[in-house]
Amino acid sequence: MFFKNFVIFCTLTAIPLCYADRVVFKDNFAEKGALKKWRMVNRENGAVYSVKNNVLNIRHAHFDEGNGGSFIEITVPVIKKGKLEFDVVVNASKALKANGIGLTVDLYNISTFWHDACNDWRMYFAEPTAKKLPYFDIEPVGHRKIAVVPKMKKLHYCIKFDTDADLVEFYINDIKDPAAVRYDVSVLGHAFYQPGVLRIGSYGFAPDSYDTEISNIVLSEITDNGNVAAGKNNVLIFEGISSEHYPVTKLFALNGKDVRRYTWDSPGACPNTINNYQYFKMPSFDSVANAEYIIFNDAPNVHEALQKKMLAAVRDGAKMLIMGGFFTLNKGGFAGSVLGKALPVVFSNSWSIAGNEKTPLEISGLQNKAVLYYHLNLQKSDEAEVIAYAGKVPVLLQKKYGKGSITVFTGTIGGGTDEKVFWKNGALKEIFEKALK
Repeated sequence: MFFKNFVIFCTLTAIPLCYADRVVFKDNFAEKGALKKWRMVNRENGAVYSVKNNVLNIRHAHFDEGNGGSFIEITVPVIKKGKLEFDVVVNASKALKANGIGLTVDLYNISTFWHDACNDWRMYFAEPTAKKLPYFDIEPVGHRKIAVVPKMKKLHYCIKFDTDADLVEFYINDIKDPAAVRYDVSVLGHAFYQPGVLRIGSYGFAPDSYDTEISNIVLSEITDNGNVAAGKNNVLIFEGISSEHYPVTKLFALNGKDVRRYTWDSPGACPNTINNYQYFKMPSFDSVANAEYIIFNDAPNVHEALQKKMLAAVRDGAKMLIMGGFFTLNKGGFAGSVLGKALPVVFSNSWSIAGNEKTPLEISGLQNKAVLYYHLNLQKSDEAEVIAYAGKVPVLLQKKYGKGSITVFTGTIGGGTDEKVFWKNGALKEIFEKALK
């Protein structure tokens, strides 16, 4: 019933189902004696598992009373690409008073737990050197926060995975983009961690006795590549330090487009470190596959797996624009990368900034007269077409890439403050139009 209702919801709200799914396991705890299908591994005075009103309730025992971890598990098909969905209510009975780990949900090598006193959901993956605990194969060392989650509220969770891509995406109440992404993990796990098992447990480190509820469990296989919606409509904008000077949504018509922003902050200043590149959120593979425009507004590069997906989207017709700056084509990780090698520029030195504050260069090739004071000193690639120059320097370069195109603007913010600088007159609007139309 849950899966049917989910499909109806997506249809009524005009949200495209991104996948063709085949349900391989489902449990809504509606059958009489529903727990008898699950194998229980428990210790004396451990957690108590019960079912009522189609909900699995877990009473986590206070660890000070000598209680330990426990779990129930069931054999499920091993699938290489799919998603696990379920609903959870954390701490349904009362608020916790101290740190602790209670509810755990594990599938294959993908392990998660609810760090209850911190109100967040976390992930970890089995490692051969991990310390073993009683009733658990692994200890959650090296765990990472996925996102903050409220207590006393039912939330819908979804874990999507692709074994061949070493990809796992974690979603909470959002079917567009994941709360966190891992591109470098083994989905099916190591030999000592049994595959083909779904495990629900109590970690055994509860600061006090409390309840969690889990329901509507659905494991689905993604059976084909039907993840690209008919008609690409996504606009992915990666925003960096000076992106406020590049207001693409104000200067370029994006009516009816699904605009999605991914904001980068400087290293050490990001309070929500869900990936290695200090972006607060990253796009899912589906978001990239359905992209019409991909724009880096003075923002750093992304993980290599995502770069490859972006280039595949461009080959399929997407248009990419990279607005240069101190934090993009300099120290932004493009030089030597998969994406960097596909750009219409050639990298020589990662700190190759040219220009000065006294001598502006007039931009030619655009109808709007504008100047810039600083630019990235990058060379034109063999396949590139130069659309605009600043003096004799190519600053707006474009190359065809499959059915799409990649455009780079090497001008940077900085220098004069008069109205002739490119980001203050019609030149910027014209740059967007030449790159994205």
